Amino acid sequence: MASSADGVKLVATVLNGQIYTSTDSGITWVARDSVRGWTAVASSADGVKLVAAADSGQLYTSTDSGVTWVARDSSRSWRAVASSADGGKLVAGGIGTQLYTSTPSTAVGVNGFIGGSALDAITVQYIGNGQFMVLSHEGSLTVQ
Repeated sequence: MASSADGVKLVATVLNGQIYTSTDSGITWVARDSVRGWTAVASSADGVKLVAAADSGQLYTSTDSGVTWVARDSSRSWRAVASSADGGKLVAGGIGTQLYTSTPSTAVGVNGFIGGSALDAITVQYIGNGQFMVLSHEGSLTVQ
């Protein structure tokens, strides 16, 4: 689940379900996109630019608060996504994959690598100038 900075626009994913959006702080929800193995979602501060990850699927982006979604990149076992406040920088990672960052905005490219074993986990946050900071991790990870 992710939200705009003011908590008014929300987006949530359901594993083997749909993406749901709310524009009234969660009072009402609207089902969006198809049923997929959704694993993660992130939002820009204004709640307009969104990114979602699907297990054994693609990354999907939205530039209209989740009304429409566009498939990006190729299929991987995506597990985590993060967005900068303006939605201009994205980062995504998965099981047995590299760390992927966007250049620019919604075009996914390669810029770095995180290696680890099964069940290792990492949480990152965008801190500006194309850089991400590791907030927490479990297991033994290699960051290059």
